Amino acid sequence: MSRPCTINVSYVFPETGDHTIEWIGRRYMLLKADGTYKIELYQAACEYVDTGSADYVLLDGLECMPFATLTCENAGKVKGSLIADNIEINYSSLDDARCGLIKEWTRLRRIMPAD
Repeated sequence: MSRPCTINVSYVFPETGDHTIEWIGRRYMLLKADGTYKIELYQAACEYVDTGSADYVLLDGLECMPFATLTCENAGKVKGSLIADNIEINYSSLDDARCGLIKEWTRLRRIMPAD
């Protein structure tokens, strides 16, 4: 009798410092950018996410890096932006933005060339 194949994947998030964790899933984390800690774009990058102009940052635990920023607008609307792409997308809520940006990030990772 054959046993089902299992893949063990561990997720590691970058340092979040004094920012508030708003939501955390198995692979992704939504961070409220309310602290002063500088979030690196990737490990040992010495380049940082501009948390002064963003209200939230989405982190990918598989890549151990931030991948999107979110800015709250009037009437509960949210503007989302992938860090690797200069396209801004408008969403009707924070939850829609979180889900939509995760889907966009997944799509972008599929078409990006390997390092």
